[in-house]
Amino acid sequence: MTLNCIIVDDEAFARRHLEKLLGGIEGVNLIDSFSCSADVLTFARQNGDNIHILFLDIEMKDMDGMELAGRLRQETSMDHIQIVFTTGHAQFALKSYRLDATDFLLKPVLENEFNEALLRCRKRALAQEFIQKHLDSTILVKNVRTGRKTNVRRDDILYVESMDHYTKIHTAEVYYLILLPLKKTFSLLGTPNFVQIHRGIIINVDKIANYDYKKIALHNGVVLDIGQTFQKTIHKLLNRKDGGLFPK
Repeated sequence: MTLNCIIVDDEAFARRHLEKLLGGIEGVNLIDSFSCSADVLTFARQNGDNIHILFLDIEMKDMDGMELAGRLRQETSMDHIQIVFTTGHAQFALKSYRLDATDFLLKPVLENEFNEALLRCRKRALAQEFIQKHLDSTILVKNVRTGRKTNVRRDDILYVESMDHYTKIHTAEVYYLILLPLKKTFSLLGTPNFVQIHRGIIINVDKIANYDYKKIALHNGVVLDIGQTFQKTIHKLLNRKDGGLFPK
């Protein structure tokens, strides 16, 4: 993965030094350099998803690096940004790690120490990416029957059905009964692979074995009725020639 970086330092020569160190490293992209902390905060709020690393000076005039880091950490949309402090004052080291800094570099920043910091950042970013992919592929539900919270893989879900104020999530092996109405469960599933075929039923289209105008058969042998008000829409969806979810 390419690591997108920002440099923040009110001293021009310090910014140029870090830019030079970054310039010789593959897999790293310098988005911009800033001399003003307030400008960084505004930029990060607008582009936070695309920022991986912030090289941040501590002693600056308008807003010091510690304050900027603290404000970034308070906003969950920017919590993933890794911070590497760069400063000429070692006494800030302990406080920097309380702000979950990935590293702390003393000026003048040496090339080998800079490369080691980048390596730590890359390892941490890859770990974050792995965890996020796992979270994106699952939904966290609380099973009413057991009282336990479980991560259920979306790919394992065959269909879900409404049961009064509850929703029953069916997989090939087990089912989960959760205290959520069907509409909220539909939002939780959050992918186009799940479609509603009945007022009380949502299916995973990847699990369809066969279908006709009124019924859908799943791979596990379960046959489900398509609600009358859904039949026309579902028929078009499943038979769409170009880019359909389940083309015949």
